Amino acid sequence: GVFNTTSVLLHDKTLGIYHDLSANDYAFTQTDATDTLRFEVVYQNTVLDNGDFTAKNAFAFITKNQFRAQSNSSIAEIAIYDIAGRLIITYTGINQQGFSSDFDKAQGVYIAKIKLVDGTIVNQKVINQ
Repeated sequence: GVFNTTSVLLHDKTLGIYHDLSANDYAFTQTDATDTLRFEVVYQNTVLDNGDFTAKNAFAFITKNQFRAQSNSSIAEIAIYDIAGRLIITYTGINQQGFSSDFDKAQGVYIAKIKLVDGTIVNQKVINQ
């Protein structure tokens, strides 16, 4: 039937990522137990899917002096730049879908350049408040 050629994706609207539930489990942290609008289920017909447009999802954020990154693929390395383009710190040899580290840098806007193991690069704006 139709579900033999359809992927079931979970759309995390808070983090702006899509996760293929048939690939593996989706782990997340929820701070507000009453948030009923965070997720939606999305169906993607893989027969009509163009692989060139399949996005590699990755996101990053800073909270409570912790830098965190997550991806649906393994992360090879992360470089963090300040808004002037200066390299602040580089994390290498990650090889996992999730990463966290202490972040004791000044308040401001940073750019996290997330390089996945397949060479895909995702740039993400992060704010340290």
